[in-house]
Amino acid sequence: MLIQIILMLVFLLLLLRILQQRTLGVVFKIISFFLVALASYVVLFPDVSNRVARFAGVGRGADLIIYICMAVGAYILIMLYMHVKNNELRIARLVQRLAIEKRHIEDLTSRFNAKSKLNASGEN
Repeated sequence: MLIQIILMLVFLLLLLRILQQRTLGVVFKIISFFLVALASYVVLFPDVSNRVARFAGVGRGADLIIYICMAVGAYILIMLYMHVKNNELRIARLVQRLAIEKRHIEDLTSRFNAKSKLNASGEN
């Protein structure tokens, strides 16, 4: 019974934190709400997970939840890895572009300065 209260408080705090974030989209917030509601339902009525587990061919509800968490965790890990690699590539391209533009500006500046010196020496 104590674990149910603790988990419900954790779920509530998590949901409040998600809903307070202004940078998260509405769709993400709605999905989060339904996932927290589902998790709360399973915590309050643990026999439901046992019935679903038996239907899925798994012995216990706890095992099913662990399997689902492992699959979701692996998916999230792979997606985050792909996002990090994509961001690294984008940053590398930006740095290259900035280096090329900096070099171009330096070339233009040196040409302008050289022309200015020629014009100044030619006037004397």
